Amino acid sequence: MFFSVLAAAAFTGCSNDDSDGGASEPSITVDGKENAVGAVKFEGGSLTFSVTSSNDWTLALSDASASSWCSVATSGGRGTTSLTFNIAKWEGAQDDDDRSVTATLTTYGTIAGVSGVQIPARATITVRQNKTGSTVPTTNVAEIRTLLKAMSTTSGAVSDELQAMTLKGIVVSDATGQNMASGNSAPYYIAVQDANSAAGSGLTLNATAFKTLNPTPGTVIEVALTDAQISYYNKALQLKIDDQQEISTSQTDPLEPVTITADKLLDYESMLVKIENCQPNVDVVGTTWDGNKDFEILPDKKTTFVVRTGSAATFKDETIPEKSGSIIGIASQYNGEGQIMPRTSSDFSGLNGTYSGPEYKTGTISQIAAGEYWEITGSIVAVNTSSFLLADASGYVLVYNSSWTTQTSNTYEIGQKVTVKGKIEQFPEKVGLLQFASPTITENGNETFNPGEPTVFDAAALTAYESNMKYQYVKLSGVLSITEGESSTTGKYYSYTLAVSGYNGKKVTLAYAFDKDFTDFKNGDVVDVTGFASGTNFDQTAINIMMTSIEKNTSTPAVTITTTPSTFAAEGGTQNIAFTVANPGSNKVYAKVEGEGFSVPSDVVTSPVTVTAAANEGAAREATLTIYAAASEGGAAVAQATVTLKQSGVSSGAGYTLIDNVADLTAGTYYMSGYSTEYKSGENSVTFAPYSYHVWAGTVSGNNPASSNSDLVTVGYEFAKGNLTVDPSATGEAALITLEAVGGSANTYYIKSGDKYLKVFNDKNRRMGLADTSDGAEWTFDTHAKGGIKISNTFNSNVYILGTAGAQSNMLRSYGDPASSLVYGVCFFKAN
Repeated sequence: MFFSVLAAAAFTGCSNDDSDGGASEPSITVDGKENAVGAVKFEGGSLTFSVTSSNDWTLALSDASASSWCSVATSGGRGTTSLTFNIAKWEGAQDDDDRSVTATLTTYGTIAGVSGVQIPARATITVRQNKTGSTVPTTNVAEIRTLLKAMSTTSGAVSDELQAMTLKGIVVSDATGQNMASGNSAPYYIAVQDANSAAGSGLTLNATAFKTLNPTPGTVIEVALTDAQISYYNKALQLKIDDQQEISTSQTDPLEPVTITADKLLDYESMLVKIENCQPNVDVVGTTWDGNKDFEILPDKKTTFVVRTGSAATFKDETIPEKSGSIIGIASQYNGEGQIMPRTSSDFSGLNGTYSGPEYKTGTISQIAAGEYWEITGSIVAVNTSSFLLADASGYVLVYNSSWTTQTSNTYEIGQKVTVKGKIEQFPEKVGLLQFASPTITENGNETFNPGEPTVFDAAALTAYESNMKYQYVKLSGVLSITEGESSTTGKYYSYTLAVSGYNGKKVTLAYAFDKDFTDFKNGDVVDVTGFASGTNFDQTAINIMMTSIEKNTSTPAVTITTTPSTFAAEGGTQNIAFTVANPGSNKVYAKVEGEGFSVPSDVVTSPVTVTAAANEGAAREATLTIYAAASEGGAAVAQATVTLKQSGVSSGAGYTLIDNVADLTAGTYYMSGYSTEYKSGENSVTFAPYSYHVWAGTVSGNNPASSNSDLVTVGYEFAKGNLTVDPSATGEAALITLEAVGGSANTYYIKSGDKYLKVFNDKNRRMGLADTSDGAEWTFDTHAKGGIKISNTFNSNVYILGTAGAQSNMLRSYGDPASSLVYGVCFFKAN
């Protein structure tokens, strides 16, 4: 890539107040601005600008040859001076000719407290010469866009006619906001348009050089279209500039947005537009700009449009205000749906009017209902990183905010009195407890609330809670487990769970707890926890506790099994099962098995205990392993833990058929699998073979797929001679899933694990979860270019592909189309 660079010609000016001396912070403006533009007609003439500078400055022209038609005189330096450009008559100029040169003025100064370092400040002046003396250059974006749209191909090299042309357009995007594309691609895309702002005169350009050039609004781009490439991204037209072409730039005044109605967004694609009389939908008020957000047109709110903010945008984490007004941005589309992309946070500064919201009810917590809008005042009785629990005399309600994603995001404290205003939702949807989702919150001082005596949550109480969930003040004892994980958005995190003696139902989770509360605790500690039971997680596999206090318990004995056994082969074998024991006192630890075919050592055992499975000549079988603490073997257990042992039955021959072709697939029961023989990352590599089939275990890895990574949990299997054999080092096992045909749609199925529907939960990569209903859970099946079957689900009009990721675990993941990082699609195993 070649660039136009500043010429060596430079002019120095000084002024009458140079004698003032002294260092100062550098600053320089031209006519009070950082960038100024002037123009003359073909006849020539002079242009005078007022320069205000903190110190002496130098002037350099962008093109040294321009000095043949443009001469500049300087008068003064520090202070306010006049700078005059003399432009010669343009002999032989044609009507559409336009020439320009940019002068860069540079001054230096120092920053207070920084000794000896000269800091530059710059301003520019662009001088143009054309027939009318217009400061706006002659551009041809509309002409080029028309020719691109007329091409018969939608990708590849542009036509010979276009390759012979030079594009000239005015930049309307703003690289400082990083919102022209998602992720690392953002700096390489810009939007240009013609000065007349007529419909159809905008274009999105892509070039490696744009990251370095960093063009600002008002920058004039001029580049040859030799070897340029046309493409469409979700039906939005894009033009890629060849890296060998020189890009020259000059400056003009930034263009003003053209005011349009929402239904005209497609007509003004890639242009700077403004939509008035709008406001965010009430359900996105208080959330962050990140992703697709629905806006509505006032006063009837029947017309809507999407405001799109990419993952790289500098303002993506700012909060959407409860305001109406106008919004500015680059018009775009997603498969025919009009969108607007703000460039920087200033583009939504026009949202400063009164919000036209729903009618809010007032009253007590006991009166609220899902789908209604309420304003409730109460006291905060529990807090975690993502929410707080609000109480009044009638009950409790959770207040959740999706933008509270770090350990310090939620600054509210127990004992505060607040007024919460927002929509009431159920979580999980249709079956869970009521909560406010990202409402507005007003602080009203302090107010102490007495929740009374906590209910003891032992095994019996936890079992009863599974079928009668409510917000409830509780205390419980158990063995603490601390698990480290990593999110692509928030980095490393820790999860905290309790193993309660005698309870083998749902996982007991100290939901979104603060890490600071666990500084003095470790894995295996027996603890006493006080807090509020707050329902379950999205897939209903956990009981959530909002912790208010935690203390070590040094007297209650506890046993925890830390190894999940894999299924024993029919031929038999051994497995070592690890466990921990806390506070045993004078008791000893023993193991026993209830069920046929398995055995453990007698007398006292230490971790790990060896479990032996005898050869199985019949059907698959199960048994229960119990590790217990007691005064003697067979005596009354003071603490115990159990786990299920499984062993495969004898195979009567080839048991499964591999299906990796859509044409061979029908509705029915299957194992769903990915395929990968190895994983390499830099110098590190992991070999999976022969356990190269990564079969879904029927669960997902994330606690909340709407806000954090959630992939399908997989287990490695070998497939040989029609049989599936699990990796003996793996934990867990494959689960059968059901494909249900979607009526009226070819090659479209629901994917069910048990009675739950697999679907994408949010408009981001790796956001899959299990839902109670089939809404939005339709998956389209096709051939995958890298092998196997391509299956895709749509969320918010965006297509996400489920396939095999290049990873070490939980291999089945979802990525936005085209999901190029996937190494294979999926396949299925059908029992013969």
